[in-house]
Amino acid sequence: MQQHQLKADLSLEWEKASLSATFSVTPTRDELSTERRDGQAASRVYHFLLHEQHISLSGKLGTYNSIELSYYGSRDMPGTSDLIFIPDYSDPLNIRIGTPDLKASYNARTELSLNTLKGKGTIRLNYDVTRNATDNRIVFDPETGGRRSTPDNINGNYNLGGRLSYYDNLGPLTWGSSATYSYRHTAQFMQYAGESQASRNIGENHSVQVGINPSYSNRFLLTELDATYTFDHRTNRSMPQGDYRLQQYRAEWKATGYIGHDWEVNTRVDWSHRKGMLMGDADGNECIWDLGVAYKLLQQKLTLKVEAFDLLHNRKNYRTTFGNNVWTETRQSGNTAYICFSVAYRLNRI
Repeated sequence: MQQHQLKADLSLEWEKASLSATFSVTPTRDELSTERRDGQAASRVYHFLLHEQHISLSGKLGTYNSIELSYYGSRDMPGTSDLIFIPDYSDPLNIRIGTPDLKASYNARTELSLNTLKGKGTIRLNYDVTRNATDNRIVFDPETGGRRSTPDNINGNYNLGGRLSYYDNLGPLTWGSSATYSYRHTAQFMQYAGESQASRNIGENHSVQVGINPSYSNRFLLTELDATYTFDHRTNRSMPQGDYRLQQYRAEWKATGYIGHDWEVNTRVDWSHRKGMLMGDADGNECIWDLGVAYKLLQQKLTLKVEAFDLLHNRKNYRTTFGNNVWTETRQSGNTAYICFSVAYRLNRI
């Protein structure tokens, strides 16, 4: 690969504002080659004009408050295997072919950040978009049952979101709270039964999360609470039955108590309530309680610890993920309650 880069930086500062910008242009020449196991080979030379921009404008709003607007964009070269790939017919049911005329993708992100309430409150808004993203176009042969996969450019991938947060320190007590909203719009090529080739599929995901995070500490106790409410709504325009709504309440309490200079007791309680899971037995309440005791000796260089996990035998081990316009629920089985013994020795004192 041969690359030449031309870069320019700009920086301006005023009494209450500043502007910084970086622009770069990178002409790229790359000779790609591939070879199949039977000796058949192919090569091709590609020329791409890659570029990148980063602009940031910030200003002060009084003594503690500030505002910043930033933009980042980059044009990226497609992957090597997507541009040139010799078909391999050793598995006629799954054939993949490259796309020599694949376009470069362009990723852009715009973000607005505002610090207010004397620096204790933060408001963030962001918008991300990808032009000419790469996805596999699948063509299905109903006679043989085979699939021919070819990478192709697709548009319609973007997301936007916002976050409000507040943090305050009141001596031994700290308070944190936040509210987040995000919307993701995804496009991909998908094929369904009875279709001879892939169609353009659109998925949408709305997510809302509200939470509080208070904590308290003194010389004898350190405790923290993390409570959240999450709502996810995921839809698929091509599959009306793929309309999912998931709600989850969760509260995690952690505490560490110090007894003298040598004893330490740790406990954790994690409670959650789910509603909307496809696996019905995953809905409902789940409460996990962990407990640990540690003893330090030899001038606190040696630590003996015993920990018991899931004392209530209530862990369900369910997890949800969302990707490629597919909502996946997984469940793991096994023994969730166990006891762990550990010994640690510190060679130096920090």
